[in-house]
Amino acid sequence: MARNQDNAQWQSVLPAAGLVALVLLILLMTAVFRTDREPEPMQRNAAADPSPAPVIEPPIVQEEAEAAIPGSPPAGGTVSVRERADRDYRRLSGMEDRFTSHLMLSCDQDNTRRHMEGAGWHDNLYLLPAEYHGQDCFRLCWGIYPTREATEAEGAILPYLAREFPERTPKALAEIRP
Repeated sequence: MARNQDNAQWQSVLPAAGLVALVLLILLMTAVFRTDREPEPMQRNAAADPSPAPVIEPPIVQEEAEAAIPGSPPAGGTVSVRERADRDYRRLSGMEDRFTSHLMLSCDQDNTRRHMEGAGWHDNLYLLPAEYHGQDCFRLCWGIYPTREATEAEGAILPYLAREFPERTPKALAEIRP
């Protein structure tokens, strides 16, 4: 009878001891495999040159920078809505026979900037100068297409623009480019 009582005592203690052992194991593993500490710097070879090799980059010409990323604002700065419209006007010269998806006409530079920033100043987003009732305004357009049908069929547009401009109108560039 005493042996059955000893067995019952151990059966009630074993689950608690297992739980304590599991917690201790987790704490030990957390201490060993910590990821929040800084990585140790790599050891340099004593024979290696202690100074890093200089990085030589070719100078960037302004025209090349604009051609490389035509839609984005310059690095380290911002571009005004007017500057972007002038730049896009130049980018589209000679494409009067093409079509675009017209999103909006805006005479408010802050509103226009908000939409450009919302679309990440994407280079497939075109901003063209326009005049409306004697005011300086801007046309916001998406993409350049060979035909009106291709413009209508195009479904690839940034989610931000699709939300803001569910109705898009295909327009000939000759029709909207001043």
